[in-house]
Amino acid sequence: MRRLPILLLGTLAGCDAAIDVAEPWRAVEMGPGNSSAGGGQPFPGLGGGTAGGGDGAVTPAPLRFKCDPARTAVDLPLRRLSKVQYQNTLRLAVQQLAPATATAALAAAAPKLALYPDDVEVAPNSFGAHGFTRSDQQLSQQQADALFAVARAVAESLASTAQQRTAIFGACASDGNAANDVTCARTLVDRLGPRVLRGTMTTEQAALIASAADAARGDGGEAVVFADVLTALLAQPAFTFLVEGRGAALSDTSAQLTGVALASRLSFHLTNEPPDDALWAAATSGALDTEAGYEAQVDRLLADVRAQAVRDEFFDQWLWVRRGAVDLTDQLTVPAYRAVAMEGPAPTHDTRPGIVEDLLGAARHAFDTGAGTRDFLTDTAVYTRDAQVAALYGAQPWDGSATAPAPAGTRRAGLITRVGFTANGRFETNPIKKGVRLRTAVLCDVLSAPPPGAANSTLQTTDVLSSRQKVEGLTEVSGSVCLGCHRTLINPLGYLTEDFDPLGRERSRETAYDDQGKALKTFDVKTAASPHVGGTEAVAADAKELTERIASSGRFEACLSAQLFRFTAQKAEEDPAADGCRLSELETLARSGKSLKDVFKASVMSQGFRHRVTAP
Repeated sequence: MRRLPILLLGTLAGCDAAIDVAEPWRAVEMGPGNSSAGGGQPFPGLGGGTAGGGDGAVTPAPLRFKCDPARTAVDLPLRRLSKVQYQNTLRLAVQQLAPATATAALAAAAPKLALYPDDVEVAPNSFGAHGFTRSDQQLSQQQADALFAVARAVAESLASTAQQRTAIFGACASDGNAANDVTCARTLVDRLGPRVLRGTMTTEQAALIASAADAARGDGGEAVVFADVLTALLAQPAFTFLVEGRGAALSDTSAQLTGVALASRLSFHLTNEPPDDALWAAATSGALDTEAGYEAQVDRLLADVRAQAVRDEFFDQWLWVRRGAVDLTDQLTVPAYRAVAMEGPAPTHDTRPGIVEDLLGAARHAFDTGAGTRDFLTDTAVYTRDAQVAALYGAQPWDGSATAPAPAGTRRAGLITRVGFTANGRFETNPIKKGVRLRTAVLCDVLSAPPPGAANSTLQTTDVLSSRQKVEGLTEVSGSVCLGCHRTLINPLGYLTEDFDPLGRERSRETAYDDQGKALKTFDVKTAASPHVGGTEAVAADAKELTERIASSGRFEACLSAQLFRFTAQKAEEDPAADGCRLSELETLARSGKSLKDVFKASVMSQGFRHRVTAP
């Protein structure tokens, strides 16, 4: 049995860099939400500033992050490409190797690629929180096996005919002369290896890959020999990981990235693809090592359509966009929900795409128009082209280019009152779920896990209650193990958007229905609550006041900064001390009123992004 020179790919599977991922939050089904045995835990920056009085005045928080130049965080030793990044890398590499037959080779590998598991969200240490899939750095045996199987399937397809081998390697790959096979393979490796593996190849590396041709002698004809060479190339760790070369030393513990390493880090972060021709040329010519040359490439990539898809990924996973989008027709066979739906314009088709489009459209609009974080938070325009989702706002669908229409009514406050944040597709609203989402995703606060037995709490009553009354009775009664967190941290944020029904439509009254859809009682909706945001314990009247407190407190900008840093560094959560310089740079910029585009640009213009730290 021959052994292909695949370096450490097999042994890397034994290195588990995974971070435990919390199970999806289940407070909706469980009934009670989050608390600790002793009530609420302290939350970083919870008050948003000095404790306020009862007048509702917001005290802007001091910067949440501070820079200590003496503290630096160590970079991940070896970043695994995300599944999306790997798929893009494979596609582009095969197109470089064999443009004419790339489609067939990729199709041949598709069944093997399907065996590669999807990345999972890696959540910070907060109950109910979610994270980014690109932070998943685990390499399991299943993944390692799939990577090799994909490389092998592609290689066998590309090397299967003399014509294809000649197109890739030259005539020496189909001349029947085994004596020149290693030299033939080495010619290809020298020509395309650095680009495919995104780095400067040493003589030893090139010779190792080319030696696969020698290892295959006696095991088959030229199809096997050159399939082994291509397998060795496409299964190298440098193909599936970011193996970053270090340039000039900056200190005993840090160094600049080489041009090609910086190009790869920048390109994968902004586009989920390896460097394109323009970026590769800048990296290999030295232009990327200059400030002007680097900034020019950053600006070019930020304007690329591929970068828009990556920003969609960021906003989607930060704000639970797809996770929170529901099909508002899914429960129409349930009489109580059908009765609620018939109170206003009700969809007849799956609403999830339109809900996602609306939220991501708001983020795209903010980025493309130079809007700041406050503008994004308070923008009420409707960005969906789905007429049925737009009708939930009382608006006409957006045409995708003209000024987005405004919603009808007076209760919309911006981001947190979009249908994607308020609708749940059930017969009653869920203040607990809404509160956890706002507390963990929008404010980046930390919630403790619920105490044992919290899921078994039940509400003993025969009274007809509103959604808010049910939550109050279940989690806020004296002596409840849920009281500490729910009364202060979770429920109030959910109550403040109770003037939107389970389909995300404005309402001032709520009707309770029985299991057969018969109306039992109608309530005036009560939204007033103390959200504990912005350094004051004063009661806020509604979502508009809540949004203003969030906007004035600086909390949203701090959360954006933390989330963008996590996404950029591929970390589950930040270390406020060691990562403080990069975090404070982003937070300061966001709170100064600069645009989202400026903040995103700053995340990659930072020296921390352009250097590699190997020790604290």
